[in-house]
This record gives sequence, C-alpha cells and structure tokens, in this order.
Amino acid sequence: MITAPTHRKAIITDHDRHPITEVILERAVTWKQQQIGLMHRTQLGENEGMVFIAEWEDYYEVWMKDTPLSLDIIFLDRMAQIITIHHSAMPNNAELRYNPVKPAKFIIELNGGFCKKYKIDVGYYILPVIDE
Repeated sequence: MITAPTHRKAIITDHDRHPITEVILERAVTWKQQQIGLMHRTQLGENEGMVFIAEWEDYYEVWMKDTPLSLDIIFLDRMAQIITIHHSAMPNNAELRYNPVKPAKFIIELNGGFCKKYKIDVGYYILPVIDE
C-alpha cells in the first residue's frame, strides 16, 4: 500500500512567483489530525509548520486552545494564494477565533513572526514541491 507523506516541502513565493523561502509542512489530513492540529506542541523548527487541507473552500475557523506556541495563521484559496494572515496568534486562547476574509481551501500554521520576518503578504503563494 502506498501512503501519502506526512510532511511536505513547500515554497513561498511573491506575487510574481519569485521564491522567498521554503517550509516543511506536516499534513493534517484526517478529521482527528485537524482537530488536534498543533495543540500541546512546545516547539516547531524555524521553517516548520502544519497544513490543513479542506475538501472545499469555506469560511473555516481556527482557535488556539491548548496551543502554547504563538502562530502565524495563513488562509489560502484553492490556487494556494494567501488571502488572509493572522500574525502571532495568542497562545492558549480558547476564546479568540481566526477566520479568512473570503472562503479558504488551505490553512497553514507557522511560528509566530515568521511572515513578518520573511515579509510574506496577502497575494503571495505557498506552493507544494512535487518532485523532491
């Protein structure tokens, strides 16, 4: 049986698809993986994070319950273009909710401050590396 890799390399590009940096994303595929996300994690590598892949585009909601790390929460459309960034979401907060400004297909969580460090903005792309 062939299984999908649990981690995938992705390239973050600007509007014109010029590469900015690479990240390694853990894939949250099952409903249970998506519900747990990065809860209880106490560290992430500098260029590591998690990607949540939805079946369809919608106004998905993210919270930081039991998540001790500050995270940048990035919503992307079906073309992998960034539509919303929530910078340095508040750790361990079960009350605040983070949503996209329009329907999203993908959600990526990276270390808080990552987007500002690399000057990543709305309209940029996060593209999976197909052949490694």
